[in-house]
Amino acid sequence: MTLHNRLAAVLAILTLATPVGAQPGAGEGVPVFSPVTWERLASAADEPQNWLMYNGTLDSKRFSSLDQIDRGNVDDLELKWARHTP
Repeated sequence: MTLHNRLAAVLAILTLATPVGAQPGAGEGVPVFSPVTWERLASAADEPQNWLMYNGTLDSKRFSSLDQIDRGNVDDLELKWARHTP
């Protein structure tokens, strides 16, 4: 396969590839992505399920109001994956 053919194949794949979450009607359980706008950042506390910036919210509270993990079940957490960086 020549370089030209390989390049054409890669471009065809990239042109046809669409992120799964961005596909309309992608199905149940598939996240739908929306752009992170200034309005969303300013009201990040209204979306506790989305950690939109490093400190969580603009006032840097680093607090999540989610309550699925508490003192009663924190010991049940386990590592599912890790990525070692060089």
